Amino acid sequence: MKSITTKLLSMCVATVTFGAGLLFPGAFTAKDGVVNAAGSTYTASDTYYFADWNCGYYTEPTAPGTYQTVILIHGSGSECASWLAQQMPGAMAYWTEQGLLEPMNVIMPWVAHQATNDGWGVLGHQDFSFNYTEALGLNIENITGKADTSKYKTAIAGYSMGGCDALTAAALHPDLYKEIGSISSSFTFYKYDDPKNDWSNFHSTSEMGFTSDQRCYITYGAEEARQDKEHIFEPSANCYAGMLRNTFGATVEGPYVCQDTSWGKHGNRLFLREIYMYLYYLQHGVVPTEAETEKACKNVYKDYGSWSVLSRPTKNDHHPSAKTQLTVSDAATTKTNVTFGESYTVSVKAQGGSGNYTYDWQYCTTVDGTYYSTTRTDSNGNSLNGKSSLTIADATRDIFYRCVVSDGTSKVTSKPVQIHVAPKINSITSTGYGKTLVPNETYTITVNAEGQNLEYMWEYSYDGGKTWYKSTNTGYNTATATYVNREENHLQSIIYRCTVTSAGSSSTAMIKLGK
Repeated sequence: MKSITTKLLSMCVATVTFGAGLLFPGAFTAKDGVVNAAGSTYTASDTYYFADWNCGYYTEPTAPGTYQTVILIHGSGSECASWLAQQMPGAMAYWTEQGLLEPMNVIMPWVAHQATNDGWGVLGHQDFSFNYTEALGLNIENITGKADTSKYKTAIAGYSMGGCDALTAAALHPDLYKEIGSISSSFTFYKYDDPKNDWSNFHSTSEMGFTSDQRCYITYGAEEARQDKEHIFEPSANCYAGMLRNTFGATVEGPYVCQDTSWGKHGNRLFLREIYMYLYYLQHGVVPTEAETEKACKNVYKDYGSWSVLSRPTKNDHHPSAKTQLTVSDAATTKTNVTFGESYTVSVKAQGGSGNYTYDWQYCTTVDGTYYSTTRTDSNGNSLNGKSSLTIADATRDIFYRCVVSDGTSKVTSKPVQIHVAPKINSITSTGYGKTLVPNETYTITVNAEGQNLEYMWEYSYDGGKTWYKSTNTGYNTATATYVNREENHLQSIIYRCTVTSAGSSSTAMIKLGK
């Protein structure tokens, strides 16, 4: 991680000086002007819904692939949620198109007031951070199918009350959230010096689970230190940073103080700049200067009057799992038991995802073995693979088939289906068929079968097929066996049968010798 040059915070006017030249030279090439809210590389914010208290918006890159995901939590009030949902697609499009940020998914939960007397929305935010952030983190793939959920790929951040929510979520679920952004956090995350403050989420460090492998970024506006003492932005930020370092050993970067007088006050203009600063720090490990931050944000900021108040998503809105989560049925077959050379079809049904499905049929002789893509072709040499169904014209052996389905973003493998392929018995003949059996004469019985790695077992019955005995005569385990009509048995007829087995599946044929 690159080092950041800082000046210690004073008790009067908090200032931090950042190292110059942290962004790429010449990165800004776009002309001045407001970027379209939908952006050219990001979807307009869509809704997700799991429950009344676990719903919100998300935006993702339009290009196929998987990306790091950040959960970004708004401050108090539905207007904050509405602004964020309408602001982020255009902002992310601009920042990625200019090469400032790598593409990433942004999930924006909707946190509503819990009750009519919850004037500031504190109770609603507390309820959300304590009871719903775990389920949210575990359902990222059910919101956006483009999420990279590998180790440490989900970050959580928020501004104002959302900053407190992000810290709380990470304190309660350190296994889910390793990257945390606390942006102008309002009210008190931790009751450190005011026992009368009932808004605190934690009363002691023993209630938290921060670990040393978590990385937290804390920031606030210089004007916030003087703007509203009730929110105690500056002392809270310093307290949280010190507590994290001293008690948990967590990696804390900050507090960073945003100085520019045009956006140093508690409000959306400041929040957008702080969001950009955090996302840049998250990806690059350095913090952009205020001038660079202003240049990155001034052309995308949507002020009051350019966005509308949205309604909270409901279960009647788009449910992301129906659109973005790719699911595939178990592989099915038209015939489970077939004979050698017979045709059958295997198929799967894909749902969700982008809808642009590709299919790769794979086979294996054991359910848990190594699967290989089928290379079967039709009579014209065209591949039979690549469709939702695969027809095998000539079954040859017991086999398992499964299908790997992709929608360009994710892949899902179906549960395999087993096909039992029994040998095909064309005929069974004997030199003793339809003849009067002669004492002490030897007769041959031959079965003609098709299949792979055939095994034979001959049996005989004296009582018309009620009781069977395994043959021990010559050829008892080959295609041709012998029967010796011993004189002392005085048999006028006998029934022989042969069971032919191939890879576990078998077929049986019978023949009567004598009259």
